[in-house]
Amino acid sequence: MSLERWKEEILNHFISKSSNGKVEGYNVVVKLLKRVSFGMRDTELYAKKIMLGPSPMKFSPQVLT
Repeated sequence: MSLERWKEEILNHFISKSSNGKVEGYNVVVKLLKRVSFGMRDTELYAKKIMLGPSPMKFSPQVLT
């Protein structure tokens, strides 16, 4: 049974309160950048986009009132 096989990992989740959600989110961002960058020939730029993509900094303009 699947639960028996994963018993130790399931119990560790409740003990350590950790998850792989951040890593999975990062993987989604990288896959999205890969899809958007289809045909891009500059691999250095692609690598920079991957490093900057999940950055906590937001580069959106602010409206000053």
